[in-house]
Amino acid sequence: TALQEGELLVRVSVPVEGPHTGSAYAKLHNPASRYAMVGAAATVTVNGGKFREVGVAVGGLTPKATRASAVEAALAGQDVTAETIVAAAAAVADDLGDEVMGDIHASEAYRRQMAPVFVRRALETAVSRAS
Repeated sequence: TALQEGELLVRVSVPVEGPHTGSAYAKLHNPASRYAMVGAAATVTVNGGKFREVGVAVGGLTPKATRASAVEAALAGQDVTAETIVAAAAAVADDLGDEVMGDIHASEAYRRQMAPVFVRRALETAVSRAS
């Protein structure tokens, strides 16, 4: 959604998390500025030991935040285990394409290496909050 000239945003609605749902954000920040060099946000709904709903996005890697649909697909309907989370977090590489940035804070290679680490951390925290 984009605002047109003369329009004003007057409300933002954020739904309340339902039962068995947890969210988390994990970031690798620059020590001086706290600027997120790699960030991952996750929301999960778990029930019966399985992932029922999953939303994951990453930021600080590409010019704009990116939905991690490969990670989401890797978790859909799967058992909630550490192994499943680690394997799914690695799928973030499929979502990044060739637009990963490097700058004075972190190289492209370093950001690519850290992306699955912070996706995993966000997912683990979200799962713990969903329990």
